[in-house]
Parts: sequence; C-alpha cells; structure tokens
Amino acid sequence: MDNYKNLYKLIDGLNNKIKKLENNKIRSQSIIESYRIHYPKENLSNKKYIGLLFDNNINNFDCDNNSDEKPLSSFIKLKKSNILINYYIQLELDSTPLSSVICSISIGIKTKSESKIKIIKGTKQYFDLSNNLIINNRITISNTIVYMSDLGEELCIIGEFNSCCIPNSKKSLLKIFYI
Repeated sequence: MDNYKNLYKLIDGLNNKIKKLENNKIRSQSIIESYRIHYPKENLSNKKYIGLLFDNNINNFDCDNNSDEKPLSSFIKLKKSNILINYYIQLELDSTPLSSVICSISIGIKTKSESKIKIIKGTKQYFDLSNNLIINNRITISNTIVYMSDLGEELCIIGEFNSCCIPNSKKSLLKIFYI
C-alpha cells in the first residue's frame, strides 16, 4: 500500500512541476500544445483499430461537434525537439459490460519519408469488473512519454476498444510540451 502512496506522491509532484512550467514558461523556447481527443463519428464497427482525431480548441467544451472550427485531424505535426507527451483518455461505457473490458492505446509516429506508422508506446489495459476500476461506467487511461522528435514527424493515437466503450472528447486530452 505504501508503494501506491509513494507512486501517487511522485505523480502529484510531476503534475505540479508541469503546471509550474506551463504557467511560468520558464524557458522562452518551451511551448505547450493541448489537443482534445475525439472518437470518429463514422461507423467503424468492422475495424479492430481506430485512429483517434484531434482538435486544438480545448476551451470549447460546450458541445462535441467542431463545425465552426478547423476540421479534426488524424495527425499532429511535431517540431524537432525533445518533447513530453501526456495523454488522458476517459472511456465511457454505454452499459455495464457483462465481461471484463480490454482496451489498448498506442502512440504512433509517422515520418515524412515513409507512410508507415512506428509505435513508440503501446499499452493494453485489462479492466476486471471484480475490481473497482470502473466507476460510474467510466474508465480512465493516462500516460506520459518522453520522446525526441525529428523534423517532419507526425504523431497519432491508435486505439482498440470494446464495442461498449468510446472516448469522451470533453474529458480526453493530449498535451505536448516542447523542451
């Protein structure tokens, strides 16, 4: 139990340091970009892996549509830099599933020269219904990645979800901190 408390203290310390950097912008070349993460609206029931979409209008939480803004994008162009990538995805369950829920989230990079996507971080999450991980029919997946990007690279998120869960775009965010 003490290990969990220590882990939560470390996570809180990291979150506080990131907030301080975001508020103070200690280094003039440091940039933070934030994006909401959307699930595609089209019928994707026959696909195993789904490419999630992004918009950079994180202040518009009134509605899920993005009609007055730029269209949603599947890729985010990265600058050549050392970067911290932090994502927080909240999955909404449409009903209480009868079996356990398995979801996977992968962060991929597409280079300018190739059309293939290289996975830099992939996680497969198993949510057992006997645990109390599912609260109010919601599951949360979050992670932070350190990456050194090259010129012309683009970031994407690929997910594999049970048929009963989809990401909530009002509560799912991606932050990129260029150091």
